[in-house]
Amino acid sequence: MDGPGPHGTLYGLKKPLSVSPAKGRAGDRIKLDFDCRYREDDNGGPAISSAALTADVTKKTAVVKNVKPGKYTVTLSCWIDKSTVTFEVLPEKGQVTKVPAGAPQTGGAEGPADHAGVLAAVAGGVALVAGGVGAAAYRRRAARD
Repeated sequence: MDGPGPHGTLYGLKKPLSVSPAKGRAGDRIKLDFDCRYREDDNGGPAISSAALTADVTKKTAVVKNVKPGKYTVTLSCWIDKSTVTFEVLPEKGQVTKVPAGAPQTGGAEGPADHAGVLAAVAGGVALVAGGVGAAAYRRRAARD
């Protein structure tokens, strides 16, 4: 529906949103490409919403925010139309995004990471106490007989 007429409209999204590049680090400049047609006297003009980018729709550029690395949606609103793409925020250079498997765990104030040792000590203590009580009861009974 690209033009005026009984079923067309002059306003709305004429070209969906694209971002270039599709990945970036905090502070990187990103190019936005879209075509949004709207009336100047209306609030239907283009608007970009994203947790990862701060956009300037008049310059069709954006800057990557300092957010957690990962994939984020970027949505263009134009008149009644919407166009959504995915943008990936990369980690800062040298930043580890994932702890390698098998890495040693550093302790913390929360307590031990593995409770198996504590449980084994408690079970061993209970067994010793039960054995001691049983031995004492056996000796008393043997002494009475």
